[in-house]
Amino acid sequence: MLLTFYLFFVVSLLFLGKNSWGAESAAAIFKFARGTDAANIESKGASWLSVSPPGVANEQSVALATKANGFCPDNLLHASLIADPTKVENACVSLECDGEGECKVIWGPTCPEASTEATTVTVVSDANYGEVSAWGHTATTLKTETACIANVYTEDRSGKKAEDR
Repeated sequence: MLLTFYLFFVVSLLFLGKNSWGAESAAAIFKFARGTDAANIESKGASWLSVSPPGVANEQSVALATKANGFCPDNLLHASLIADPTKVENACVSLECDGEGECKVIWGPTCPEASTEATTVTVVSDANYGEVSAWGHTATTLKTETACIANVYTEDRSGKKAEDR
C-alpha cells in the first residue's frame, strides 16, 4: 500500500513538473502526452477530447469553423480580426469543408490579382498547414477533416524594401 502511494506521488510530481501549462488545463495533458503543440492548436484552446456518458453514442464530427466564411471562433481568431469584425465580414477569402476529408481555401475575385501582393491566411486544422498564400481568384485544397481561418492579411512579395516603395 505504501509502495503504491509512493509510486503515485512520484509519477504525479514528474507529470506536473513537465506540464508547463498547469494542472487545470486539459490541453496541457495533450501537450505533455504528444510532446508537441502542432500548429499551436492546443495553445490556442482547441481540445480534441470529448467524452460521452455510457450508453450515448460519441459525436464523431469536430467542426472548427463557427463564423461565416469558415473563420474560427473568437478564442482562435487573431487579435486584429477580433478588434475589427468587418475584416472577417469583408474578407476576400473563405474556407469550406466537405466533411469527407477535404477543405478548400477560396480566394475570391476581390483578392489582389498581382503576384507581388499575396493574400495569406493562417489555417487552424487537424493537419499542420499553418499559413497558406495565393493571389487572384483561386482555390487550394487541404487534406484535412476540419479547419478554420484564424487570420488573413496581405503580404508584399514585390521584393522592394520599405524605403523604395
